Amino acid sequence: MASADINLRIPKSQQNLTLAGLSPDVAGELVEVRTAPPLRERLTDLGFIPGCHLKVIRTGPANNLIAVVARGTTVALRSREARFIVIRTGGQSC
Repeated sequence: MASADINLRIPKSQQNLTLAGLSPDVAGELVEVRTAPPLRERLTDLGFIPGCHLKVIRTGPANNLIAVVARGTTVALRSREARFIVIRTGGQSC
């Protein structure tokens, strides 16, 4: 079954967090990217759009890097960048 066919619901009662605060294997729905335009545009090009489901799959040493799956693509982000990506927990990866 294609990921577009999956109807995912995330309870409104879930708390919004930043991507930097998630542990590996935790998923969530992207709420907002709060960065300057160059990085925000690049993340949008990579599929980081509101409503997309993200999943943290790995963190680097000292939690300075985060590997995230977004729309079937694995993206590595610095923790300082991930602090500006707001998500709602409880979703599944896209």
